[in-house]
Amino acid sequence: MRILATAHHAPAVHHNPPKSKGPTDFKVGSFNVLGASHTAPGGNKASRPSGVERMKLAAQVIQHHKLDVVGFQEFEPSQRKAFMHDTKNQFDMYPGKYGGADPVNSIAWRKDKFEFVKGRHVTVPYFEGHKKQMPVVLLKSKETGQKVWVMNVHNPADTKNHPHNEKNRDIATAKEIAFIKHLEKTTGHPVILTGDMNEKAEARQQITQGTDMTAAMNGKHSHSRQVGIDWIFGSPNVHFDGYDRDTSNKVRRASDHPLVYSNVHIPADKKK
Repeated sequence: MRILATAHHAPAVHHNPPKSKGPTDFKVGSFNVLGASHTAPGGNKASRPSGVERMKLAAQVIQHHKLDVVGFQEFEPSQRKAFMHDTKNQFDMYPGKYGGADPVNSIAWRKDKFEFVKGRHVTVPYFEGHKKQMPVVLLKSKETGQKVWVMNVHNPADTKNHPHNEKNRDIATAKEIAFIKHLEKTTGHPVILTGDMNEKAEARQQITQGTDMTAAMNGKHSHSRQVGIDWIFGSPNVHFDGYDRDTSNKVRRASDHPLVYSNVHIPADKKK
């Protein structure tokens, strides 16, 4: 299978060299924030507050849960601007200023926790097979120097206006799986996958059978075993703890999806 991906590099930000190569601990989340166009006049959910108003609530729950890395789906321009404002620019994001992918699906990280190393994307079919670029970013822990890949995806749903996307979802998932295996094989860095897969049990089956990844809900001390369409997966050296789904009133006002999140522990690099 041919993988369509583009590498993008930016000048490295130099810091004092870390004293160790791990372990690295942080908190990751995935959130489909319901694109602003859905709740704009004429949108299919126009009775709901605007994207900017809802993003204020989304930013509050992200800050409340102390998330360090977030994969966003349906993250439209006004929402990206509002998020940066509402979090006082504590986050950087890819593609953002780096370019190289479609920003409607973005990966955000706390600037005091991680630095950008490089960005890529994997191109998958979306509605009616139209191509979409899903972001992949390599982040480096400022504390430990360990690096981790984060991929964030949004695979096509079956909707009234865009039915019959099962084939496109399957192709998209296959391309994402192939790219994850490519990253693991060629770089050796752990990989975390976040996203709205628009599949429930089938998504877990495809990802865990197609790769060596596990679902965050299968980690230690999981507070939820509910299977939805929003997922977090990690390669074997990504240890999940305390996975949960926030379906609070604030989240329900912000979006039509839950916020899913988990603690992440990456053990120290093995000495060679």
